[in-house]
Amino acid sequence: MDIQTKNDTATEHLLTLFEELTTVSGVSGNEKQIADLVKQRLNNTSFNIVEDDVSGIVGGNQGNLIIVPADFDISKRSVAFLAHLDTVRDTSSTKVVQKSDRIVSAGSTQLGADNRWGLTLILEMISSYKTSDDKPNVVFVCTVGEEKGMLGAKQLDLSPWNVDYGVVLDSSLSPGSYIKTCAGMSVFEAEFIGRAAHSAVSDGDGISAISMASKAILEMAGFKAPADVTFNIGEVRGGTSTNVIPDKCIISGEVRAFNPEELELVIHEFKEICQRSAGSLNGKVEFRELPDFSPYQFEASHPLVRFTEKALGDAGLEVRGVQYSGGSDANALNSKGIAAVNLGIGARNPHSDDEYILLDDVRKCKRMIGALQSSLSLLSK
Repeated sequence: MDIQTKNDTATEHLLTLFEELTTVSGVSGNEKQIADLVKQRLNNTSFNIVEDDVSGIVGGNQGNLIIVPADFDISKRSVAFLAHLDTVRDTSSTKVVQKSDRIVSAGSTQLGADNRWGLTLILEMISSYKTSDDKPNVVFVCTVGEEKGMLGAKQLDLSPWNVDYGVVLDSSLSPGSYIKTCAGMSVFEAEFIGRAAHSAVSDGDGISAISMASKAILEMAGFKAPADVTFNIGEVRGGTSTNVIPDKCIISGEVRAFNPEELELVIHEFKEICQRSAGSLNGKVEFRELPDFSPYQFEASHPLVRFTEKALGDAGLEVRGVQYSGGSDANALNSKGIAAVNLGIGARNPHSDDEYILLDDVRKCKRMIGALQSSLSLLSK
């Protein structure tokens, strides 16, 4: 790493570990190399590593890693701390550079802080792990395929370890912030079916699927969704040639909402819009919905909220429980009945060449993970 300023020992240690992790390849579906590095770092420690068999299910080369202390007590409830192994883009050629107040990448690569910074914090927590009679069990989980839709977390089975709570280290928010209320998302696809014909010779015989799709997109764009509901048409595919009236056109998009009923309301409205648009031109449409992740919301009195806010406050951070529209492994865990929140770790501008971590946030995260471990007894009550 190109060091331009002197850091304290703890900060320097974390940055060195981060650089080691982030410069190892591990894009979604191909996480084996970074998983092997995690295993290697835990050789000769008092932790057992369980690799599940989700790789075949999600179409990758690596399963989730469940890292279990040797003194795990099966009679006690457990808390899981999670980060994901995969990155959106390959980081093997990333060069980590320290500027005056932050860590960035040099050149046209992402830094990989999403989520190698979270993985760094997980390994640091493992290195400082201490058991106690008044604390719940702790397991550490490294998931795969998060960037492709939480694929590993959706298949994750933590029931053998009595996991009741989950803490995910994967938000670009500032340390001290955590996602208390998170939107859910459904993906939809509408396939419009018309009739092909020569555009110049027999255009009266054709029914344009693209025209149907265009009418639907225009009406959806003007739809007044409920407050806090967002939607997007992200892809349009159709047509074969400029002289052929297109008989097929597919549009796909997403809807995000904090209220499940409102999410379904908008999806249903979009389905009706597509049906009207197809019918108006004597065509057909096949509409498909695929729920991606469910919303979650915690009350202030929830034990996980009390634990989270106590730990963040003890770390000297400004505590903020926020409403957020981006999904994470926390959504997948909540869907399984495991109460989970996603914590801010300061991995800014994720997925971009401008990704960075503030040095001040590095120090805050160090205090945060220490306070999380010190406050665990709150979750044993």
